Amino acid sequence: MNYERTSSGWQHEVVRIFTGVGAKDYICAQKTVDELWDIIYSNWQEGHIIGCGTKGEGNDQFQLANGLAKSHAYAILGCEITTDRLGR
Repeated sequence: MNYERTSSGWQHEVVRIFTGVGAKDYICAQKTVDELWDIIYSNWQEGHIIGCGTKGEGNDQFQLANGLAKSHAYAILGCEITTDRLGR
């Protein structure tokens, strides 16, 4: 597989191509923050490969207000539930 040929497209398709296993795509705009966390955390616990992407017009040279590149794919490399010093 030539990685250069995978520029643009959907992450779940790339996962399927590279691993040979099925993949699922979630539409986040219709989910609450809590629903998204539940999806991410449960899939992480089950050992699935997880990626995410940002909206954009096809040019990842521009940034969102949070500093992430527009129209870009990211891999989630870890997922943890943490508490602050007060146990919250």
